[in-house]
Amino acid sequence: MLLLSLHPCFYSGRADNNTSARTHFTVTDYFDGRTVQQHLRVAEHTSPMPTVQRFYSLEQYVGMLTGAGFVITGLFEPHPTTNQMSESSWWRENFIAPLFLLIECTRPA
Repeated sequence: MLLLSLHPCFYSGRADNNTSARTHFTVTDYFDGRTVQQHLRVAEHTSPMPTVQRFYSLEQYVGMLTGAGFVITGLFEPHPTTNQMSESSWWRENFIAPLFLLIECTRPA
């Protein structure tokens, strides 16, 4: 099984996505979890309905997966390649911390 999520440690939501929020944001609700509700923006279009993301601590994610009988076989933070970062100012400006968390797991037979 693959679990792909916005990174619970670093994703702060579009409402907080200004210059200072991209390098500093409040983490006081990290252990309690948090919900981010926002409209998606793609190619200058905004979704009519907001998306809702629920974030948990890493400890909670691991507990939910292992509690359901899964064994974690990999943990990844997908990111641009070194070449992409060096060739594109967009990547350098917008990917200053991991935005995604990918957990790979299996359930033993």
